[in-house]
Amino acid sequence: LSLAACRLVGADHAGVDILPTADGGYTVLEVNTIPGWRELRAVTGLDVPALLVEHVLEALG
Repeated sequence: LSLAACRLVGADHAGVDILPTADGGYTVLEVNTIPGWRELRAVTGLDVPALLVEHVLEALG
């Protein structure tokens, strides 16, 4: 669902907010092409921008 939302807006990466629906499915609330990852880092301890750069560099070989 997240990948489809990114493709739909033409984003290579994004923060995608997803909510559960009453019927057990999920819906996309918004796609943030410039997400604020400070809150995620505060909760998880992950440096998301650094991980993204690492992923891109590995993909490029």
